[in-house]
Amino acid sequence: MKAAAIMTMAAMLGSLAWAADRPGERRVVVCFEESGGLLPETPQARMIASKLFQPAGVKLEVLSGQRSCEGQRDRVIVVELSTNTPKHLLPGALAYAREFEGVHIHVFYDRIANLAESRELRLYMLAYVIVHETTHILEGYDMHSASGIMKPHWGSPEYGLMRIGQLRFTDEDIKLIHAGLAAREPHRGSGLPVIAAGPAAMQPTAER
Repeated sequence: MKAAAIMTMAAMLGSLAWAADRPGERRVVVCFEESGGLLPETPQARMIASKLFQPAGVKLEVLSGQRSCEGQRDRVIVVELSTNTPKHLLPGALAYAREFEGVHIHVFYDRIANLAESRELRLYMLAYVIVHETTHILEGYDMHSASGIMKPHWGSPEYGLMRIGQLRFTDEDIKLIHAGLAAREPHRGSGLPVIAAGPAAMQPTAER
Protein backbone atom coordinates (compact mmCIF):
# COMPACT_ATOMS: atom_id res chain seq x y z
CA MET A 1 0.00 0.00 0.00
CA LYS A 2 1.40 3.36 -1.01
CA ALA A 3 1.99 5.93 1.65
CA ALA A 4 -1.08 8.17 1.50
CA ALA A 5 -0.75 11.90 1.78
CA ILE A 6 -3.43 12.75 4.29
CA MET A 7 -4.23 16.32 5.19
CA THR A 8 -6.62 17.47 7.85
CA MET A 9 -8.48 20.74 7.56
CA ALA A 10 -10.14 22.03 10.71
CA ALA A 11 -12.69 24.84 10.85
CA MET A 12 -13.16 26.04 14.42
CA LEU A 13 -16.78 26.23 15.47
CA GLY A 14 -16.57 28.34 18.61
CA SER A 15 -17.77 31.90 18.93
CA LEU A 16 -14.49 33.11 17.43
CA ALA A 17 -15.03 31.04 14.31
CA TRP A 18 -18.55 32.30 13.67
CA ALA A 19 -18.01 35.96 14.61
CA ALA A 20 -19.22 38.58 12.17
CA ASP A 21 -16.53 40.98 10.88
CA ARG A 22 -19.03 43.03 8.89
CA PRO A 23 -22.82 43.17 9.10
CA GLY A 24 -24.15 39.92 7.69
CA GLU A 25 -20.70 38.31 7.34
CA ARG A 26 -19.77 35.15 9.19
CA ARG A 27 -16.12 34.30 9.80
CA VAL A 28 -14.92 30.69 9.63
CA VAL A 29 -11.36 29.96 10.74
CA VAL A 30 -9.89 27.02 8.84
CA CYS A 31 -6.88 25.19 10.16
CA PHE A 32 -4.80 22.90 7.94
CA GLU A 33 -2.71 20.11 9.38
CA GLU A 34 -0.45 18.08 7.09
CA SER A 35 0.32 14.43 7.67
CA GLY A 36 2.46 12.66 5.11
CA GLY A 37 3.22 15.76 3.08
CA LEU A 38 1.40 18.75 1.67
CA LEU A 39 -0.39 18.14 -1.60
CA PRO A 40 0.90 20.43 -4.37
CA GLU A 41 -2.49 22.00 -5.10
CA THR A 42 -3.43 22.66 -1.48
CA PRO A 43 -2.19 26.26 -1.05
CA GLN A 44 -3.91 27.50 -4.19
CA ALA A 45 -7.02 25.38 -3.62
CA ARG A 46 -7.61 26.89 -0.20
CA MET A 47 -7.21 30.40 -1.64
CA ILE A 48 -9.80 29.60 -4.31
CA ALA A 49 -12.12 28.10 -1.68
CA SER A 50 -11.86 31.29 0.37
CA LYS A 51 -12.84 33.41 -2.63
CA LEU A 52 -15.76 31.13 -3.48
CA PHE A 53 -17.29 31.65 -0.04
CA GLN A 54 -17.01 35.46 -0.15
CA PRO A 55 -20.20 36.06 -2.19
CA ALA A 56 -22.06 33.97 0.40
CA GLY A 57 -21.00 36.37 3.15
CA VAL A 58 -18.62 33.84 4.66
CA LYS A 59 -15.04 34.88 5.38
CA LEU A 60 -12.80 31.83 5.31
CA GLU A 61 -9.60 32.34 7.28
CA VAL A 62 -6.85 29.76 7.00
CA LEU A 63 -4.25 28.76 9.56
CA SER A 64 -1.65 26.06 9.04
CA GLY A 65 0.62 23.95 11.20
CA GLN A 66 0.00 21.53 14.00
CA ARG A 67 0.72 24.08 16.72
CA SER A 68 -1.97 26.40 15.37
CA CYS A 69 -4.55 23.62 15.53
CA GLU A 70 -3.68 22.04 18.87
CA GLY A 71 -6.39 22.34 21.47
CA GLN A 72 -9.13 22.91 18.89
CA ARG A 73 -10.05 19.33 18.10
CA ASP A 74 -13.26 19.47 20.09
CA ARG A 75 -14.45 22.39 17.98
CA VAL A 76 -13.55 21.54 14.39
CA ILE A 77 -14.75 20.40 11.02
CA VAL A 78 -12.21 17.84 9.85
CA VAL A 79 -11.49 17.43 6.15
CA GLU A 80 -9.29 14.48 5.22
CA LEU A 81 -7.69 14.33 1.78
CA SER A 82 -6.69 10.83 0.75
CA THR A 83 -4.36 9.85 -2.09
CA ASN A 84 -4.99 6.10 -1.83
CA THR A 85 -8.75 5.65 -1.65
CA PRO A 86 -9.89 2.00 -1.53
CA LYS A 87 -11.71 1.02 -4.73
CA HIS A 88 -14.62 -0.43 -2.79
CA LEU A 89 -15.23 2.81 -0.86
CA LEU A 90 -18.15 4.58 -2.54
CA PRO A 91 -17.10 3.79 -6.12
CA GLY A 92 -17.26 6.85 -8.36
CA ALA A 93 -17.60 9.34 -5.52
CA LEU A 94 -15.09 12.19 -5.22
CA ALA A 95 -15.93 13.03 -1.60
CA TYR A 96 -18.53 12.83 1.12
CA ALA A 97 -19.58 14.87 4.12
CA ARG A 98 -21.16 13.63 7.32
CA GLU A 99 -23.37 16.66 7.35
CA PHE A 100 -25.77 15.45 10.04
CA GLU A 101 -22.83 14.71 12.32
CA GLY A 102 -21.45 18.15 11.49
CA VAL A 103 -17.75 17.33 11.73
CA HIS A 104 -16.14 15.09 9.11
CA ILE A 105 -15.49 15.54 5.40
CA HIS A 106 -13.54 13.04 3.30
CA VAL A 107 -12.12 14.08 -0.08
CA PHE A 108 -10.70 11.49 -2.45
CA TYR A 109 -7.84 13.46 -3.98
CA ASP A 110 -6.59 10.54 -6.06
CA ARG A 111 -9.94 10.21 -7.82
CA ILE A 112 -10.01 13.93 -8.56
CA ALA A 113 -6.48 13.70 -9.97
CA ASN A 114 -7.43 10.75 -12.17
CA LEU A 115 -10.56 12.46 -13.48
CA ALA A 116 -9.08 15.89 -14.19
CA GLU A 117 -7.58 16.27 -17.64
CA SER A 118 -5.03 18.88 -16.52
CA ARG A 119 -3.34 20.21 -13.41
CA GLU A 120 -5.42 23.38 -13.74
CA LEU A 121 -8.68 21.47 -13.65
CA ARG A 122 -7.41 19.29 -10.81
CA LEU A 123 -6.72 22.43 -8.78
CA TYR A 124 -10.19 23.86 -9.36
CA MET A 125 -11.96 20.56 -8.83
CA LEU A 126 -10.20 20.12 -5.49
CA ALA A 127 -11.21 23.61 -4.38
CA TYR A 128 -14.81 23.21 -5.51
CA VAL A 129 -15.20 19.74 -3.98
CA ILE A 130 -13.97 21.09 -0.64
CA VAL A 131 -16.39 24.01 -0.87
CA HIS A 132 -19.30 21.75 -1.88
CA GLU A 133 -18.79 19.37 1.03
CA THR A 134 -18.04 22.16 3.52
CA THR A 135 -21.34 23.73 2.50
CA HIS A 136 -23.14 20.48 3.34
CA ILE A 137 -21.61 20.69 6.82
CA LEU A 138 -22.52 24.36 7.24
CA GLU A 139 -26.08 23.86 6.02
CA GLY A 140 -26.53 20.65 7.99
CA TYR A 141 -28.44 19.04 5.11
CA ASP A 142 -27.76 16.83 2.12
CA MET A 143 -29.50 19.28 -0.21
CA HIS A 144 -28.56 20.17 -3.76
CA SER A 145 -29.35 22.80 -6.35
CA ALA A 146 -30.24 22.60 -10.03
CA SER A 147 -27.13 24.58 -10.89
CA GLY A 148 -23.94 26.00 -9.44
CA ILE A 149 -21.59 24.78 -6.73
CA MET A 150 -24.23 22.65 -5.05
CA LYS A 151 -25.38 20.87 -8.21
CA PRO A 152 -25.29 17.11 -7.47
CA HIS A 153 -23.37 16.17 -10.62
CA TRP A 154 -20.79 18.17 -12.55
CA GLY A 155 -19.87 17.83 -16.22
CA SER A 156 -18.18 19.81 -18.98
CA PRO A 157 -20.24 23.01 -18.51
CA GLU A 158 -19.43 23.13 -14.79
CA TYR A 159 -15.74 22.38 -15.33
CA GLY A 160 -15.58 25.24 -17.81
CA LEU A 161 -17.18 27.61 -15.30
CA MET A 162 -14.78 26.45 -12.60
CA ARG A 163 -11.79 27.50 -14.68
CA ILE A 164 -13.03 31.09 -14.87
CA GLY A 165 -14.41 31.24 -11.34
CA GLN A 166 -18.02 31.47 -12.47
CA LEU A 167 -19.48 28.35 -10.87
CA ARG A 168 -21.23 29.96 -7.94
CA PHE A 169 -23.75 29.52 -5.15
CA THR A 170 -27.41 30.08 -5.92
CA ASP A 171 -29.34 32.58 -3.79
CA GLU A 172 -31.08 29.68 -2.08
CA ASP A 173 -27.72 28.07 -1.24
CA ILE A 174 -26.62 31.28 0.48
CA LYS A 175 -29.82 31.43 2.52
CA LEU A 176 -29.32 27.83 3.63
CA ILE A 177 -25.69 28.47 4.60
CA HIS A 178 -26.65 31.35 6.87
CA ALA A 179 -29.60 29.47 8.31
CA GLY A 180 -27.28 26.57 9.06
CA LEU A 181 -24.70 28.81 10.68
CA ALA A 182 -27.35 30.43 12.85
CA ALA A 183 -28.63 27.04 14.02
CA ARG A 184 -25.29 25.27 14.24
CA GLU A 185 -23.84 26.38 17.57
CA PRO A 186 -26.72 25.24 19.81
CA HIS A 187 -26.60 21.76 18.26
CA ARG A 188 -22.85 21.28 18.01
CA GLY A 189 -21.72 18.12 19.76
CA SER A 190 -25.27 16.90 20.28
CA GLY A 191 -24.43 13.42 19.02
CA LEU A 192 -26.88 13.50 16.13
CA PRO A 193 -26.68 10.38 13.93
CA VAL A 194 -24.37 10.32 10.96
CA ILE A 195 -26.09 9.79 7.61
CA ALA A 196 -23.48 9.59 4.85
CA ALA A 197 -25.73 10.73 2.05
CA GLY A 198 -23.24 13.23 0.74
CA PRO A 199 -21.05 10.93 -1.39
CA ALA A 200 -23.54 10.71 -4.23
CA ALA A 201 -23.35 14.47 -4.60
CA MET A 202 -19.78 14.24 -5.72
CA GLN A 203 -20.10 11.54 -8.32
CA PRO A 204 -19.14 13.25 -11.57
CA THR A 205 -20.93 12.73 -14.85
CA ALA A 206 -19.18 10.68 -17.49
CA GLU A 207 -18.30 13.72 -19.56
CA ARG A 208 -15.54 16.19 -18.82
